[in-house]
Amino acid sequence: MASVVFVRTFGVVFSYISMNCLSLTGWDISSLNLADSMKRAQVLDFGLQQQLAPHMELMKPRPSVYYPDFIAANQSDRADNVIGGNSKWEHLEHLRADIRDFKTSKQLDTVSSSYQLNNLFCFLASWCQTQCQKH
Repeated sequence: MASVVFVRTFGVVFSYISMNCLSLTGWDISSLNLADSMKRAQVLDFGLQQQLAPHMELMKPRPSVYYPDFIAANQSDRADNVIGGNSKWEHLEHLRADIRDFKTSKQLDTVSSSYQLNNLFCFLASWCQTQCQKH
């Protein structure tokens, strides 16, 4: 049976992994690439944004589940990257298929998921241990 572990920071969970062995993907209701999303959020220092932007502008989130009654009303205009339909079971199966696709396409050994409620962005951080051992 799977266990649930709550942690405070991403760095604590993945501090033992080489960043060269990490692959990221995720879901968001906005189709903006991560560089534009970072700019819009205005959370990171401008200098850091400029350093990260070239790496993040090619990263786009996968379509996400959008339930208007669960997400703040001011987010509805950003919801241009959503999984269609109204069936929660079908939404779950779509997300599971995304995870399987990510694991297969990146040839990963392990997939870990972290859900961030504050911005409804969920990402998968995964690594391929056999590839890491070669480095």
